[in-house]
Amino acid sequence: MSRSKCMLALSKYEGFGITPLESLYFNVPVVVSDIPVFREVLSNLATYVDIENIDLPTMAQTLADTIRAGKVDTKDKVFRMYNATKSAGKLLEIINLY
Repeated sequence: MSRSKCMLALSKYEGFGITPLESLYFNVPVVVSDIPVFREVLSNLATYVDIENIDLPTMAQTLADTIRAGKVDTKDKVFRMYNATKSAGKLLEIINLY
């Protein structure tokens, strides 16, 4: 994964989106479908495409642009968003509600 030029995930339905998140951890640029879960999980770290209204030339251009832009430093951002300490804190918040 870390040697990839780009990660492409064009899901219509996704539970969480761990694979694009892993790719970003390895500083691999990500192109994903514009669905709510990807917006929530990946924030502004990915390139989003509307898979319902995209044609092949546009998709090819998006991929080429993403690959040409190269790897970006996203590892620290992903780690700050999702780590064990933050997850434990969220769990404690939920537990303390009850």
